Amino acid sequence: MRFLPGLLLFSCVSPREGMEAGECNDYLDNDGNGLVDCEEVLCSEEPDCGGSESDADGDADGAYVGTLTIDVVHANLALTDTCSGSISLAVSMSSSPHLSETLYCSFSGDLRTLIPSLGLTLEGSFSLPTGSGTVEISEFSTSDTWTGALANGSLEGAFSGRAPLGVTIDYAGSFQTTRVGGS
Repeated sequence: MRFLPGLLLFSCVSPREGMEAGECNDYLDNDGNGLVDCEEVLCSEEPDCGGSESDADGDADGAYVGTLTIDVVHANLALTDTCSGSISLAVSMSSSPHLSETLYCSFSGDLRTLIPSLGLTLEGSFSLPTGSGTVEISEFSTSDTWTGALANGSLEGAFSGRAPLGVTIDYAGSFQTTRVGGS
């Protein structure tokens, strides 16, 4: 078993400016990160910030919000749990990789006392409409490949693997997002 002294996480996702209506043109730093309105990733595609609500040129740049779920199973110990959380992603087809975000989810069952929250790094590149990349879960000391699709204003992906947590567990994760302010 793994013990993480002094680790206490209270939230699975930080609020980000642009997730609520009106935040992209109120001249306020709504999420306290030092960026105001159009400087925020989630606001950059809004019409008030020079973006376009329609994705007429077919690019996938923009902000995506949705959910992350990771199911964990150890059959011999009858251990099962689900880690879930809200996520926010930014895609830039002119960057390499096209996607690089740190995400969090919280356990609700058996693993909650051992690992209250998982942090993972999601990176990926796209050959529209398909995408793939890596997902690194630091608490599991693993790096796996995810595959998915980016099309019609949504980004989805899935991954699975095996992790040593004192005992070996199997996990399967997925994320589903919808483009914010785009089509």
